[in-house]
Amino acid sequence: MKVLLLTLILVFCFTQVSTEKKLVLFQTFTRHGARTPIYYIKGTDALWLCTNMFNEIPSINNKGTSQTIPYIFQKQFQMDGGQYKGNCTSGMLTTQGASEHRALGHYFHETLVNTGFLRDKYDPNEIFIRACDDGRIRQSAESLFTGLYGDYVQESELKEGASNTAQVVPVHVMETSLEYLNPNTKLCPHLGTLITKRHSTKEWKDYHDGLKDLEQKMVDIFGTEDLPPLGHIYDTLEAREAHDVPFPEGLTSDIYQQLSEVMFWEWNYTNSDLEISVLSLGLGMRDILQQMVLKINSLSDLKFIHYSGHDSTVSPIMYMLGFQIGQPPYASHTDIQLYKETDQYYVKVSYLKKDKILPWCGELYCPFETFYKYMMDILPVSYYQTCHP
Repeated sequence: MKVLLLTLILVFCFTQVSTEKKLVLFQTFTRHGARTPIYYIKGTDALWLCTNMFNEIPSINNKGTSQTIPYIFQKQFQMDGGQYKGNCTSGMLTTQGASEHRALGHYFHETLVNTGFLRDKYDPNEIFIRACDDGRIRQSAESLFTGLYGDYVQESELKEGASNTAQVVPVHVMETSLEYLNPNTKLCPHLGTLITKRHSTKEWKDYHDGLKDLEQKMVDIFGTEDLPPLGHIYDTLEAREAHDVPFPEGLTSDIYQQLSEVMFWEWNYTNSDLEISVLSLGLGMRDILQQMVLKINSLSDLKFIHYSGHDSTVSPIMYMLGFQIGQPPYASHTDIQLYKETDQYYVKVSYLKKDKILPWCGELYCPFETFYKYMMDILPVSYYQTCHP
């Protein structure tokens, strides 16, 4: 009887282990880290410190995996007479922003490398980095990779006769006019038409008509009527808050919260139009699906794919998935993971390190067939024809 019971227990345990869901592909979309304000407002001077770190090399000969680098160049800004104090210009990734992505890389190292999913040393066959060709976007991707692998390179490895040799890590970019990891109205003119139409509705106008008092407060605080829209003012203040830079005199936390609510409403109202979200990042979603199909059919060795972009990269992806998140914060990330259990595949989504149940699926581990069908139903058959009606 004891032998039979032990056998049953062993069979049960073996069954549990053999049917456990196993991660096979991890894809993440990220927003760049904290940056300097894009919209300069007179009277909002502050000291901004940026990384100015680019260890990039030309991709003339990209066949090798390592390259001797006799010199590393550092970009230096001559800021005399510039709008920003410090070593930054408009929209640059700051030292803090780089640290945020480096910390995210550490998180992925703990959850993906230390668990054995990724190798403990960088393998270009496993990793693919795709970025918008913008300084803060590329730097964010490089900072994340540094946290994922660079910070774990042992000093002894650097001294073994290869002090001037660096391993090349490709960061794949596209020409700006063809970029689809960010809403691109030049690539898709119909997207611009839809956004203009959305921002011309009675609901949009009525909402903004109700903001006159808040707009007057901004005039009183900044001492000028020459101000950008409220959303752009919030963008400037968001950068200050992220770096613990005091707000201008008279701008209270309550007023900042009101501006935050305006930004949330505008993002939510715009992107909740599914067609806008689909035409904004539909081609990015197709990349996700394609990589899953390749993995399922054993046609790809990739295990970690990083898409580095803007807030307008992460947000449409989340709206397509069924979540209204407003404007994603700095260094935010959406992780779309493919799992395998015996011969079945499942998709799990997380946002800001929290698992999300897809509202149109109802399960944390959504069957791949359900995920794929839903996405193919909302994506246009021909992106070009839809964008050029």
